[in-house]
Amino acid sequence: MFVTLVRAVGELSRADLAERPGHAGWPLPTPAAQSPGPFEAELAVLLHGPRDARTLALVERTADDVLLPLCGNTLRSAYTDLPAAGGIELAGEGLAFSTCKESEDGAWTVLRCVNVTDERVAGAWRLGAGVAEARLARLDETPLEPLEVRGGAVSFTAGARAVVTVLVRGDAFADER
Repeated sequence: MFVTLVRAVGELSRADLAERPGHAGWPLPTPAAQSPGPFEAELAVLLHGPRDARTLALVERTADDVLLPLCGNTLRSAYTDLPAAGGIELAGEGLAFSTCKESEDGAWTVLRCVNVTDERVAGAWRLGAGVAEARLARLDETPLEPLEVRGGAVSFTAGARAVVTVLVRGDAFADER
């Protein structure tokens, strides 16, 4: 097994690559993208069975477990414990979190996930209090039919291999911007 830990480039585009002759982008040197020196990395390998809904869901859960939580640095000024902060949670076997961002028109928060299985999956975005309205949407963020909001959760169904975009808004989201 081979693993690339860091792939640094000296130029944004080169014309002399055998895999792709000609420039793929602007030919600009990027010396700061080089990362010489020693590195340290932690890797994870998951041995699993054949591709089916349970295996795909396991891969997604394991990827979240391995890639999360985020790591941080110690700040000497942070001398008191901070209260636990809630967050956005995606529930549903085989659903992969894709996007959380402000909508292009600034009126919504966009939540997007992908069903990595070949089966329909029931899912929910759990957001806590403050969600006043939720709608399904197209990828271009055009609002579609309304979704029920119950106890800060927005339920939906994701078709097999589907991308689901949900728009939410409410007082809690307006305060965070």
